[in-house]
Amino acid sequence: MSYILDALQRAEAERDRGRVPGLKSGLVPPDRVARGHAATPRRWRAVGGLVVALALAAPAAWWWAAGTGEPETRPISQPIGAPAPLVAPPTTSALPAEPSVAVRAPEQAPAPALPILAPARPSTPPPAVGPTVRADVPTFGQLSPEARAQLPGVNVSGSTWSKNPALRTLIANGKVVQEGQDIAPGLRLEAIGPRNAVLNHQGLRYSIGYRTMTPTTNAPVLEVTGLHFGWPDIPLFQDLSLQLPAGVSVVHGEESSGKTTLLRLLAGDLRADSGAFVLRNTHLQTHADAYRAQVFRTEPRSDALDAISARAWFATLVSRYPGFDLGSAQDLARAFALDPHIDKPMYMLSAGSKRKVWLSAAFAAGTALTLIDEPFAALDMSSIRFLNALLQEASEHTDRAWVLADHAPPEGLALKTQLALGDPPLPRFVRLHD
Repeated sequence: MSYILDALQRAEAERDRGRVPGLKSGLVPPDRVARGHAATPRRWRAVGGLVVALALAAPAAWWWAAGTGEPETRPISQPIGAPAPLVAPPTTSALPAEPSVAVRAPEQAPAPALPILAPARPSTPPPAVGPTVRADVPTFGQLSPEARAQLPGVNVSGSTWSKNPALRTLIANGKVVQEGQDIAPGLRLEAIGPRNAVLNHQGLRYSIGYRTMTPTTNAPVLEVTGLHFGWPDIPLFQDLSLQLPAGVSVVHGEESSGKTTLLRLLAGDLRADSGAFVLRNTHLQTHADAYRAQVFRTEPRSDALDAISARAWFATLVSRYPGFDLGSAQDLARAFALDPHIDKPMYMLSAGSKRKVWLSAAFAAGTALTLIDEPFAALDMSSIRFLNALLQEASEHTDRAWVLADHAPPEGLALKTQLALGDPPLPRFVRLHD
């Protein structure tokens, strides 16, 4: 039996030779050393490795145990991530002393760095509503007489202002110009405002206003008294009297309430049953041709002009209306984006383009009374903005009256008078301003 035990011990010793001892490995008994199993330098190196492994495992186990408990409060004097105290490895009297190994406790993992983002671009503020003209720019009147004498003449006949600079235009000296363009050689348009513009003539900057007018009289441009008119079995106007001052007025009501019929009566194109019409001291009943020469009425639904072009029609209006400005009509048509259609027969134009042709002629006619039926119908947004700018200017006229006919009064427009038509027509005249 002792022989078998001895053989088993020798076989186990052979298997353990050259293997790093584990935690359960014991020291070699003295009797086996006496039998020739003396410790060799190789075995001592293995034992030393075991000691080092224990030295590394001890602080790691300590750190893991600490992490499972309550978070440690570090003193202020010790910054986060500072190395932990060195841990001395345990020593065994039976083993030779090994050099101590400095073991650094695992540092706290740094927080992941946030990605570096480019600074956000500041959102573009909405364009300011109001004049783009700076207050420190002198006006034309503030210039010296010598400086004014050197400036070319500028005649502004129309303008449009928008929050979008690309839609701002000025009709100056008979042509449509935008910001940054030249009105004349050496004279540049720098900025357009609702009521004034900044010009630059060879480095001299100054501002001009747009026809700032002061009313000189309260006399009405048109006076109608005792108007009676109706279709068979449909009375429209009975004893209607009204006075139209200079500026913009509106006739509004539902379909078939008599809006277009009233415009035809005011223009002298439709004969009234009775009543008196006086336009600038000119009586329709006694001087019909002179009266009609002072009235322009738009009629875009008519097919009477289908065979001719807008350019050709403009040319015929010069002889009909003494104040008609052919150059302004062409400039207005260009501002309404009619250049591609100016030479086409009218029947080829859309409803909106036809209306823009009539509007161009209306604002170039120079008549005392201008009658515009449904001014905004079928227009694109750019044309509506331009038309609003023209009407705003017309609202300041002191010697010309403008009458719009539409379903409702236009918003944002300074109106002088309103005439509301009911169904059946019951005219109600409202005087807004003297």
